[in-house]
Amino acid sequence: MAGKDVKKALGASLKAEAQRVDERFSRNGLAKAEKAGKGGKGKAAGKGKHGKEQTVRDRFTLPESEYARIGELKERCLQAGLRVKKSELLRAGLRLLARLDQARLKKLLGGAAARTAKKAGT
Repeated sequence: MAGKDVKKALGASLKAEAQRVDERFSRNGLAKAEKAGKGGKGKAAGKGKHGKEQTVRDRFTLPESEYARIGELKERCLQAGLRVKKSELLRAGLRLLARLDQARLKKLLGGAAARTAKKAGT
């Protein structure tokens, strides 16, 4: 019986957290990201057994300076009264990138692509 209560409480907690995240983004004028057709590693990111979008776990590396920037952004959010996670910052960044036109996106990401190519060549 206790296992069902814990599972129910966890589900309610996750649902409440998802609603808080959606509220944060809507307050700041950011639209919800459209659901992706595919996630990392070729797995479909469709609907799960409860009708919710499935999450995909992935790993990536960042230069130390960019990783430190995540901490700086989290601190700025705290100063603004928002407590955010790294994943929330990443999702917000994706939403902002999705709103850019092709030329601005290419200009912004051109430097990142050059760093990635340099790292692969060494």
